[in-house]
Amino acid sequence: MKLDISKIVDKYHLSKVEESILIYIINNIDHVKEIG
Repeated sequence: MKLDISKIVDKYHLSKVEESILIYIINNIDHVKEIG
Protein backbone atom coordinates (compact mmCIF):
# COMPACT_ATOMS: atom_id res chain seq x y z
CA MET A 1 0.00 0.00 0.00
CA LYS A 2 1.55 3.27 -1.13
CA LEU A 3 0.06 6.51 0.17
CA ASP A 4 -0.03 9.55 -2.09
CA ILE A 5 2.07 12.00 -0.06
CA SER A 6 1.23 15.01 -2.22
CA LYS A 7 -2.52 14.55 -1.68
CA ILE A 8 -2.03 14.41 2.09
CA VAL A 9 0.23 17.48 1.99
CA ASP A 10 -2.35 19.42 -0.01
CA LYS A 11 -5.26 18.31 2.15
CA TYR A 12 -3.65 19.26 5.46
CA HIS A 13 -1.46 22.11 4.13
CA LEU A 14 1.70 20.57 5.55
CA SER A 15 5.04 22.34 5.66
CA LYS A 16 8.16 20.78 4.12
CA VAL A 17 9.31 19.65 7.57
CA GLU A 18 5.96 18.01 8.31
CA GLU A 19 6.04 16.35 4.88
CA SER A 20 9.51 14.95 5.61
CA ILE A 21 8.35 13.57 8.98
CA LEU A 22 5.29 12.00 7.32
CA ILE A 23 7.45 10.30 4.68
CA TYR A 24 9.86 9.08 7.38
CA ILE A 25 7.01 7.58 9.44
CA ILE A 26 5.46 5.89 6.40
CA ASN A 27 8.80 4.40 5.37
CA ASN A 28 9.34 3.06 8.88
CA ILE A 29 5.82 1.58 9.03
CA ASP A 30 6.61 -0.34 5.82
CA HIS A 31 9.89 -1.51 7.34
CA VAL A 32 8.25 -2.68 10.57
CA LYS A 33 5.62 -4.62 8.60
CA GLU A 34 8.37 -6.49 6.71
CA ILE A 35 10.07 -7.54 9.95
CA GLY A 36 6.80 -8.51 11.63
